[in-house]
Amino acid sequence: MPTELKEVIKADVRRASVNVPDYVIEAAIHNGCRRFFSDSEVWIEPQSLDAEGRRIAVTALEPDAFVCGVAEVRTKHERSIAFTWQGGQVCFERDIDALLDVDLVLCPTNTSIPTWAYEQHKEAFVHAAVRDLKSQQGQPWFDPEGAGYHEGEYRHHLGIARIQSMPKYIAPNPFV
Repeated sequence: MPTELKEVIKADVRRASVNVPDYVIEAAIHNGCRRFFSDSEVWIEPQSLDAEGRRIAVTALEPDAFVCGVAEVRTKHERSIAFTWQGGQVCFERDIDALLDVDLVLCPTNTSIPTWAYEQHKEAFVHAAVRDLKSQQGQPWFDPEGAGYHEGEYRHHLGIARIQSMPKYIAPNPFV
């Protein structure tokens, strides 16, 4: 993320969290952003992988990201295959010998949050960071009520992001 974007987020977090050192704020921003990307699945990298056996190790092709989960695994013949995500590997219940389309969920590295993500989800990043800070027991900025408020706001923005990132799964009902 460009420095000026990071400073805008830091300023917003600082306004909501008084007397918190900058290094603590920066750590909360990174943790909040990672949680948001993992929870929302807004950054998907489709890959075709040749599977053989019950496990496939996956890595991100994007240089400023790492894989934090898998959204879906498909073959030509099956719409979706049951899988679990375990420490950088996609695991299956049975042996697989096929070319798979895998949708990897990406999270940014410590040094980079994509500009598009900042522009679309800045409020979620701020609320996640403030919630993390206000949840730190034993610190002068500990505020469980404030943490609860920011958790609710984070969940609101998370819901909006999930809906926007999954248009192929959502069929609007005109009668609701």
